[in-house]
Amino acid sequence: MANAFLEFLDLYNREASVDQARRTVGFVEQAIAQNRRRLEDAAETLRAFQVTHRTIELTEQTKATVEAVARLETEKAELEIQKGVMETYALSGQVNVRELGARIARIEKMLRELGSGVSPSSLGDSLESRVLLPVDRIPEIALRLADLTREVMVQEKVYEYLTAQLEEARIQESRNLQVIQVLDEAVPPIRKARPRRSLIVLLTFLLSLLASAALAVAAEAYLRFAEPADGTDAGKGPRTFVRFFVRLRDWAGPVGPPARGGHDGPGAAL
Repeated sequence: MANAFLEFLDLYNREASVDQARRTVGFVEQAIAQNRRRLEDAAETLRAFQVTHRTIELTEQTKATVEAVARLETEKAELEIQKGVMETYALSGQVNVRELGARIARIEKMLRELGSGVSPSSLGDSLESRVLLPVDRIPEIALRLADLTREVMVQEKVYEYLTAQLEEARIQESRNLQVIQVLDEAVPPIRKARPRRSLIVLLTFLLSLLASAALAVAAEAYLRFAEPADGTDAGKGPRTFVRFFVRLRDWAGPVGPPARGGHDGPGAAL
């Protein structure tokens, strides 16, 4: 019984794990389809802009700024995907969801600082903070090119992240590993501890013997006391039980004071 319960519990946990991975696969596949369309649109828009304005690439300083913004937006997109999975399928508690929301808010603050020309507070006075060019100081055409380039980079990074998550979810979906590890399986006992069958058999035999002896004594007494005093057919007639009790009373002796009226005993009426 214990082994059967463990097998059922392990099967239930495996099915729940596979079902959770299957739902994650469906969510990530939808996100990849949307990301692929955005990536294609961004790449086509960038190519058309480069052809129209005869621009090939950004300056090193502008490129560094674009890459920094792209990294932040990529991290933000990844956190939003994780938060969306948790909120949609309730895969974790509210604490983790709030933590992801706080991290997204910090990244948005850093993006606003980059856009307004203020070095992000997380960079401090590092070399990267001095190299980055504020977004509002980039020329108009270069700014548009930077925006398009950044969008392509973000969508590429998000696509790579989603692809990795999809492969991991598919691996989890196809796995059918044992969730509960049984260290010591339950086995039938070699020797039965209780109840002790030999003791039960012995007690049953003794009780049966005593009951049989009591029944035999009772039957013998019944036949002896029910026998008529004159020795006629014993046990016959409707007065057999009456004779039995009368003889039994005579054998036990008188209980109360002697009866009046000249009768010698209680059996004289018969």
